[in-house]
Amino acid sequence: MSQHLSYSQISMYLDCSRRWQGHYKQGLTNPLGEALVFGTVAHNTMEQFVTDKSMNMQELWDIAWEAEKDKTAFKGIVWEETPETVYNIGMNLFGNQEVYDILGEIEPKTIDGEPAIERFIEWKLENLPTIIGYIDCIGSDGIPIDFKTAGRMWPEDKARKELQPLFYLAALDQLGEHDHEYKFKHVVVTKTKNPRIVVFESQRSAGEIEFMEMIARRVWGGISAGVFIPNPTSFMCSPRFCGTWFDCVGKYTG
Repeated sequence: MSQHLSYSQISMYLDCSRRWQGHYKQGLTNPLGEALVFGTVAHNTMEQFVTDKSMNMQELWDIAWEAEKDKTAFKGIVWEETPETVYNIGMNLFGNQEVYDILGEIEPKTIDGEPAIERFIEWKLENLPTIIGYIDCIGSDGIPIDFKTAGRMWPEDKARKELQPLFYLAALDQLGEHDHEYKFKHVVVTKTKNPRIVVFESQRSAGEIEFMEMIARRVWGGISAGVFIPNPTSFMCSPRFCGTWFDCVGKYTG
């Protein structure tokens, strides 16, 4: 059994445990969509900008785009638009004044002389593999921040329902960092013709972290017991997104 369990694995198992099995047990690679490419490049752009605000965001987008292109050659990507169109969407987004102004207000906390960007964290629980992940940014006030890209703006209650912040806050607690006071921020930008950016701050609690621990234990219990159930209602249940589809739902419906 693995000695590590990432939050993304927990999230995938909750969405579709059969997809988790295909990816992590059978080595079936999930197709990469353009949303993942866009999100990766946008994350890099935002993280670079909040670290050094003297940089031009459109130039940062261009640099991050070329770096991603060089890394993957964009092979195996499922494009809904052309790469050129996606590139231009990013240029439009990072040329938006509101996006510039709000991202410009974010000041990362300094930890060991370095800005707290893409900070690696671990959550250690008894009788479970260590749960690992990265926090996009920790603000100067100690509140962790997650950057999100979306096709449309989140509804007001979505941020409050997210589980991932509970993992981040629990890991920070174990490190003895409590200045977050169980607050979390999602910075959501839309990749629309007229981009929007909204900062959602939610107040969480120690009780919710106990709930997150229960979820983690049940997920690991299911993995250990070999419980892998298909979820054909998942948004990801499609040959476009799931490498397990042809060996699962597609076996019967394809």
